[in-house]
Amino acid sequence: MNFHTHCVILVLFGLFIVSKTEVTNSQVHKTTSIKHIIQQARERESSSSSESKIESHRPIFLMHGLGDNEEAFTRAGSKSLYASLKKHLHPTRKIINIDLFSDEYSESWPLDQGTISGIYKNCFSAKHGDNSLVPLKKQVEGVADFIRETIEKENSTIFDNGYDLICHSQGGLICRGLIALTNHSVSTLISIASPQLGIFGNPLSDTTFRQDSFLGRAAHAFFYSKAVQNCISISNYWHDPDLENGHDEHNLFLPLINGQSSSSSSSIASASVSAGNTNSSSNGLYVVDYERKILNFTETRFYKNDTFGLKTLHRQNKFEYHVVPDVKHMEWLRNEQLFKTYMLPYLQML
Repeated sequence: MNFHTHCVILVLFGLFIVSKTEVTNSQVHKTTSIKHIIQQARERESSSSSESKIESHRPIFLMHGLGDNEEAFTRAGSKSLYASLKKHLHPTRKIINIDLFSDEYSESWPLDQGTISGIYKNCFSAKHGDNSLVPLKKQVEGVADFIRETIEKENSTIFDNGYDLICHSQGGLICRGLIALTNHSVSTLISIASPQLGIFGNPLSDTTFRQDSFLGRAAHAFFYSKAVQNCISISNYWHDPDLENGHDEHNLFLPLINGQSSSSSSSIASASVSAGNTNSSSNGLYVVDYERKILNFTETRFYKNDTFGLKTLHRQNKFEYHVVPDVKHMEWLRNEQLFKTYMLPYLQML
């Protein structure tokens, strides 16, 4: 995947011990302004002659994206996001890389053998494979089980104050699903390069599909079919601006975490860092409308109607959104300065 041009980072925090059945918008606790927190962190760093070690000891779970595996966070060695975490966090801070739903990383994705194999296993075998194309609800269930089992095995007090999530690309949707659909103890979510309101068009080129075209009709029929929704993860965040009603009715995942389903939670929002070509997809909290106008997240129905709590968190200074130009999709995982500027301050909160 070689998405680029614009990256958006959104961060949500103060989510500790909330679930779809227990929380309303009015119950989200107030916190110190994020700008004040960032300023304090920078002052501490500048006043120290050595690398500062932060106060929080909350464990951090890492979740990779589509067509990738847990090595996404370590592949760049000393330049990797994992290396930056180890360098700048307290030495006792536990970092857990989630090794589920993995694929062999390939620069030629999706035109590689692993993608074809994953689709076959998910769609035509008796059981889904353990690959990144597994439907997102199943991935959410698997990650929730992984986190629960990790906490049980640890048998210590390190999880008493919850844990943080750093999730890349498709992993950001999985992590937001974890927050919206399961009981959890998430304190801070940093979701990087994630299409939180969906994708649309051809991700391999700068094109979109009109519903009145053959490709538009074919894409709608394919991605919104029940069979594909139940076997290919990408279909779970396909968001066709020409057919909003079709999206709400036939997409089995995105409406669920965006508060558009009767069985979904409307009290939790999430965060993302999103990279992509805004002419061909809905990136981060951008949405492409019927006239191909790109809407900022504050202009979307999700924000205006506060369908999943985004507007509430934004007003309470629990939501942060950054647009960073000219950062490639995978660069977030191997650039220490990006980590220090856009992620580290949020990991410093107690």
